[in-house]
Amino acid sequence: MAHTLERYMRWSRRLLSILPELTVFVLGAFAVILSYRYGIGSLRQSGPGFFPAISGIALCLLAALLMLINQPSLAKHPPNMLASTITISVFIILFAVLIDYLGLLAAVLFPISWLALRDSRISAKVAASLVIAVAVFAWVIFIKLLGLHLRLIP
Repeated sequence: MAHTLERYMRWSRRLLSILPELTVFVLGAFAVILSYRYGIGSLRQSGPGFFPAISGIALCLLAALLMLINQPSLAKHPPNMLASTITISVFIILFAVLIDYLGLLAAVLFPISWLALRDSRISAKVAASLVIAVAVFAWVIFIKLLGLHLRLIP
C-alpha cells in the first residue's frame, strides 16, 4: 500500500510540474484546430488561418521541448505555480472575449496592467511604460501589418 501511495505521489508531482507546459501545448493544439476553419492556404498564398496554424504549431513544439528538457523537480518551482498557470490561461481567454466587446486596446491593456501592477517589484511608471509598449506593439502587428479589421476602442 505504501509503495502504491509513493508511486502516486511521484506521478502527481510530475504532472503538477509539467502543468504549465501542458497548458501551452493544449492552447497551441487548439489554435491549430481552429485555424483550419479559416483556410490555411499555401506558403505562396497564405490564407487567414496560416499565421494561427504556424503559431499553434510553434507553441506545441516549444511546450514539448520544454517538457523534455526541463524535467523539473518540485523544489525548483514556486508554490504558486498552479495559480500562475491558471492566471495566464484566464487572461488568454479574457483577451479573446474582450477583443470582441471592448476592442483591441482594452483587451491588451487590462491584463497587462493588472499583472504589472500586481508585481510589487514593478513601479507604476514602469507598468505604464509596459502597457503603452504592448498596446503599440499589438496595434502595429494586428491592425497595421496584418490588416485585421479590429476595433481599437469600443
